Amino acid sequence: MKFRPKLSVNLLFICIILTTVYSCNKNMASISNMEINAKITEARALIAQRSKYGKNDEKFRILTLHWEKAHTLTEEGDKEFLVVPTENLNTIVLKNGQTFRRFVVFTYLRDKLMNAAITEIIGDIAYLDMNTDFLISNNYRKQITGFTGFIKRYDINYDDLYPGLFYENGVQVSRNSTILSNRRPGEKNAKGGPLLRAPDGAIIGGYYVDTYLLTIYPNGTQTKEFISQQYITAHHQTEEYPSGGGGAYDQAIMTDMFARSVKK
Repeated sequence: MKFRPKLSVNLLFICIILTTVYSCNKNMASISNMEINAKITEARALIAQRSKYGKNDEKFRILTLHWEKAHTLTEEGDKEFLVVPTENLNTIVLKNGQTFRRFVVFTYLRDKLMNAAITEIIGDIAYLDMNTDFLISNNYRKQITGFTGFIKRYDINYDDLYPGLFYENGVQVSRNSTILSNRRPGEKNAKGGPLLRAPDGAIIGGYYVDTYLLTIYPNGTQTKEFISQQYITAHHQTEEYPSGGGGAYDQAIMTDMFARSVKK
């Protein structure tokens, strides 16, 4: 009986400690969510400012950004990255157990947003599942332990930033590689009538985008590997597509999600 008061005090002390820890963790989570939401707001503003929405050319296509899946990475020093995955291309399986993944990466230096780039990675599925974040934040290295694959960076309008980097067994090798997208006509307006005149934002036309990995070797030989086929639809002006006139495009149906080799 004489030990019960002491036991009660100990239990009370433990409860206070647990409550304090829980509150701290909850506050830290809230702060973290506030920080990433602030970065997302800033990143959206940057895209709105720099992207060429409404421009219709061979390189340009709008990506579907999954902001709800965004996360941050911190590099040594004062550099931080906001990583936003894009549409279903990160599920495509290529030959030999490789996959193709794409992200929009926003770079911060001392909490200041510096730039944004589209990063595309081809590599072994198991390796990317474990090391994608490392590849995103270290894509400039000449050696990346255990990595065999390809890394390419563009600006947010799909203009080239840097040559594609090819790695074999962790070592950067001399190949000139790039992602090619060939556009060809798709289905016409199913409702009939002139193009670009749908009053309610209905689908009014479209085209296919065939994506390949082109590699040029030092001896001049080339290989071209099929990655994916996408169907892009054009829309008239709506709140969702403010550019109007069919100038904005919506990533629509992903088809033929398989890979095959194309002989040179």
